[in-house]
Amino acid sequence: METARKENNRHANNNMVEAHQDNMIPMPTPRELEIIQLAMQGFTTKAIAAELYIEQGTVEVHRSNIIRKLRCGNLTAAVAISLNKRWIKY
Repeated sequence: METARKENNRHANNNMVEAHQDNMIPMPTPRELEIIQLAMQGFTTKAIAAELYIEQGTVEVHRSNIIRKLRCGNLTAAVAISLNKRWIKY
């Protein structure tokens, strides 16, 4: 059951990325791209805040703005979209 749920989530994330490939979406700001890059590297909100010398709440606002701007369900999907668009590098 757990495996099926993970598989469905993986397909849902792939579908979100594919849906965005054809749509014009605004590029994240340089600061938002920094946050996406650090999240891709596995940084927590607390670690991102420390790395960028900003408050955790500020990171949360940026994360929320990223998800809203890219019209995706979570930051993992935002990372996938950003990689696909070549806004960030792996």
